[in-house]
Amino acid sequence: PVSALLSPARSRHYNHTGKLDQNRYRDGLKPESIACLFICFLIVVENSVILMAIWKNKKFHMPMYYLLGNLTLSDLLAGFTYMLNIVLSADLYRWSWGRWRVSEKL
Repeated sequence: PVSALLSPARSRHYNHTGKLDQNRYRDGLKPESIACLFICFLIVVENSVILMAIWKNKKFHMPMYYLLGNLTLSDLLAGFTYMLNIVLSADLYRWSWGRWRVSEKL
């Protein structure tokens, strides 16, 4: 099983649901992960367009649009972070201890 490749601490942390023993991540990204990546990509692109419109258009430089820009930036960063989470957790069981610790801190 995949959990045998992990240290005991990582095995307990990631295998409390038994997902690693089902070879879930052995073949890379699944179709549902690819669909989520596509949706997250659209979220990042759409929010980038809104931020560019607020930045370029001088009539949008008002407090209401600053709030809208902050919400848009937050949504953009959430979509980007979720994309990274999907891509980077696909081969989690092959990671070194240092890489795993850095990813947990992010």
